[in-house]
Amino acid sequence: MNSRVLANLIIGIDGSTTLNHRSAGLSFPEDRVRFHKLRNQSDVILIGGNSARNEPYEKTPIPLIVLSHADQLPKEIIANTQVILWNKNIVEAVSDAKKNYSQILIEAGPALLVEALRVALIDELHICISNISGGERQISLKEFTIGYTQFKREEVEGGAFITYRPAPTE
Repeated sequence: MNSRVLANLIIGIDGSTTLNHRSAGLSFPEDRVRFHKLRNQSDVILIGGNSARNEPYEKTPIPLIVLSHADQLPKEIIANTQVILWNKNIVEAVSDAKKNYSQILIEAGPALLVEALRVALIDELHICISNISGGERQISLKEFTIGYTQFKREEVEGGAFITYRPAPTE
């Protein structure tokens, strides 16, 4: 199966990846529209344990692969009938997901995403930069996107959307 792997991350203007320990605090209306559009184009969502513990994944419109030990997850996540629990690293998980899904959307936090980016697992990285600042877990976008080049940028009310693709190899 010829699969594509997309990833989505929102960050604040100061590089914050969460506000009050959740990404939703950085979100704004146009971000929510884009977020749902990416989900609607995907066959499965892949997240890590931290996202499962801190973000609202009680219900998902498509299957949700969670990379974590079941005993470390909230009961609301385990109750989601779409959840698939895998105790695998990101490389194994993406490889196995590609066997069953044509479009995989990684909605993980920066720690798991950077692992995927460093081994070029992601075909398209969607970064939303919110005008909000003052959150936690700051990243440097320049360092985060090493090995990827900006493909598209769009300024909108509330922030900007940037799409990255793997840098051409010579």
